[in-house]
Amino acid sequence: MSPDLEVEATTLDLSVSGVFVCTQVLEPLGTQCELTLLVDGGPPLHMHGIVRRVVEHEEAMSDPVGLGIEFVNVGAAERTWLETVAKRRS
Repeated sequence: MSPDLEVEATTLDLSVSGVFVCTQVLEPLGTQCELTLLVDGGPPLHMHGIVRRVVEHEEAMSDPVGLGIEFVNVGAAERTWLETVAKRRS
């Protein structure tokens, strides 16, 4: 989400450091964004991020089109939640 745009998307590879957002709406590297993550049965988690990777063309099943987002300024509660989700998925 930005002041001008809000996109609902599926995510992949959620970790404590970031997430990959599958979307056809691409932003340049360095773009700041806000994310609201919804994970099975958990509360919505609001995060700040920066676009660190842009995949413009689907190269393989493991590389869909989208944005690699690095989380920034992660609070203690959010980090704990992310660590719990990451452990559950591994």
